[in-house]
Amino acid sequence: MEGQRVPTGNTRKLVLRVTDGARKELGFQTDRKGEARRESIAHEYLKRWYAERFRKKGYRVLVEASRRNGRVDALAVKRVENGARESDSLAVEIETGKSDVVWNVKQDLLMGWRVLVVATDRKALDVVERTMRLG
Repeated sequence: MEGQRVPTGNTRKLVLRVTDGARKELGFQTDRKGEARRESIAHEYLKRWYAERFRKKGYRVLVEASRRNGRVDALAVKRVENGARESDSLAVEIETGKSDVVWNVKQDLLMGWRVLVVATDRKALDVVERTMRLG
């Protein structure tokens, strides 16, 4: 098992997951074809947490949804209430401070999506704020 403390408002959760090596030993199906796990536990947890919140609000959610260039962490799509044929789409980008947040947001906006950027912790938030001001 591996774990990481994930800030959740005024408190933290200790989130655990089975390591890739243990999954292989136990014969569990892995998400990736022999690739090392790239996302942090906090990133994975928050991506799934936001996906579930939007599902509960009536959105159809695609995790790791494709876009023209790359993928968005989660895409929440809701049909417009007034019967219009257009949908309301919101890209959720979980940021650890290690990716190019400006590029990710631009790609989402080019798709015509609104964007929600979620920082995994205070350090990531500082990086996101500084980068978004400069970008």
